[in-house]
Amino acid sequence: MDLRQSIKSGDIRPAKTLGQNFLADRNIAGKIVAAAELCPGDHVIEVGPGLGALTGLLCERAGFVTAVEIDRHLLPTLRERLSAHRNVRVIHGDILKIPLAELLEAPGPGGAEGSGPGVAGRGDRPCGSLHCGLSAVASGVAAGGAGRGDRPCDGPDGHAGNDSNDHAGNARASNDSNGHAGNAHASDAARAAAGAGNAGHGASAAGAMRLKLVSNLPYYISTPIMMRFFEEGAGIEKMVLMMQKEVAARLTARPSTKAYGSLTVAAGYYAAPRLAFSVSPRCFVPQPGVESAVVVLDAKAAAASGAAGRARDGAGAGAGGARLSPEAEAMFFRVVKAAFAQRRKTLENCLIQAGLLPPEREAAARALAAPELGLTPGIRGEALDLNAFMRLAAALAGQAKPEPQ
Repeated sequence: MDLRQSIKSGDIRPAKTLGQNFLADRNIAGKIVAAAELCPGDHVIEVGPGLGALTGLLCERAGFVTAVEIDRHLLPTLRERLSAHRNVRVIHGDILKIPLAELLEAPGPGGAEGSGPGVAGRGDRPCGSLHCGLSAVASGVAAGGAGRGDRPCDGPDGHAGNDSNDHAGNARASNDSNGHAGNAHASDAARAAAGAGNAGHGASAAGAMRLKLVSNLPYYISTPIMMRFFEEGAGIEKMVLMMQKEVAARLTARPSTKAYGSLTVAAGYYAAPRLAFSVSPRCFVPQPGVESAVVVLDAKAAAASGAAGRARDGAGAGAGGARLSPEAEAMFFRVVKAAFAQRRKTLENCLIQAGLLPPEREAAARALAAPELGLTPGIRGEALDLNAFMRLAAALAGQAKPEPQ
């Protein structure tokens, strides 16, 4: 019985409270996996595996897969569909509550080959607060209507053109293609990874692997999920994420455009995002009320190596992966948040109002016009690119008042 028949018969009931819309196009699932450029040395984290169509494809290419599913009603079917794969574990829990250490830890004795699709219960402990960073600035995405597509999906060009204006739309892209239950055998990639896990310092298969996040994200929490992996120094090298098209547009926007905002700048600090392809609502069952897109985010060098790899010498070239000092980094997110809090105001006014520039106009103007910045008094935040924000944060870091708690 395929997905549509299963839903019609009542065997599978998409949860409205979770915004579930199951991916029902294997071609799209394959393109997501291809965009991830997987190899036997990769440990993939998947959020919202649903019924496992994308998960099965990930198992065929990656060395190990950790899938996190919040809906316990899907677990029996998910376990059954993944039963042929020995390089996967399923964690039942909330991705925003499960400690990252549990997601990133290596599998048990025997490495990937000894794991299999057993379901572990997690997610009953808080993961800690989502501090400044992306979580502080991503709230600038405004609510709006949802657009429906009217053409079948056929890859990058097979999408309808209406965007939603709300990143927290009603679509959750859980994964399932028509009747796809994965191959009947573990992939060569998985087998190779299983035997390589104990090399070097005794790390098991997943522990020694490169980390990648590949998911059809729950759309209503797509930004918080990205925030968490970025901010907590998970060491993810690449993210390939299905999300609402409006959010994808914001992630990949250019300065001085309508879509450019705090989310663009904050995400750009950690990774280089690019739009891979768009996806029509017709690729899901039931059809969501928003357009979708897949975005690839390649982590910058310092971000991929975790918090320990951050640059400590002030402003760096954002495009090259250099990071700010801890003080300047905290200032960076305060500046970005303030700059886009009131888009029509000048940067000078926004920073004065946030307490980041002196209240005296002449002093504020001089600070922005400093040789290392060269910003005019009338410039707006939306005109600054990532490197300009980083230079501004580095310049202000030594003279700002502590942020109110």
